[in-house]
Amino acid sequence: MLKELECYFDCFVGKRTEEIGQVILMKNLYYRKLVNGKRCSFEEMLKSIPDSCRELLFDFEDKVNYQVAFANEIIYRQGLLDGLNFRNTPLNNHVHEHFVGEFEEGNGIR
Repeated sequence: MLKELECYFDCFVGKRTEEIGQVILMKNLYYRKLVNGKRCSFEEMLKSIPDSCRELLFDFEDKVNYQVAFANEIIYRQGLLDGLNFRNTPLNNHVHEHFVGEFEEGNGIR
């Protein structure tokens, strides 16, 4: 059963990461400006380098994209695990006290 849960978790993280990248981020104006700025810079670099270096630049871009995607997946996965474990941490009391309201040990939020 644990193996099936792990498989489901991997699938869930993959789908959610993809959804965030394709739906949520693309609705964000600042993010779209960053993407367009990166695209323009990349096109300018392509114009100014010799043909013999273009494949190297494409390879570099692919590696950067894979690195960012991998980092995002790890961050999301860790955030999800942290969220599941958050109820059981001492930090939980501090967060509720500081951001939600008065917290009295053993009595929850007042």
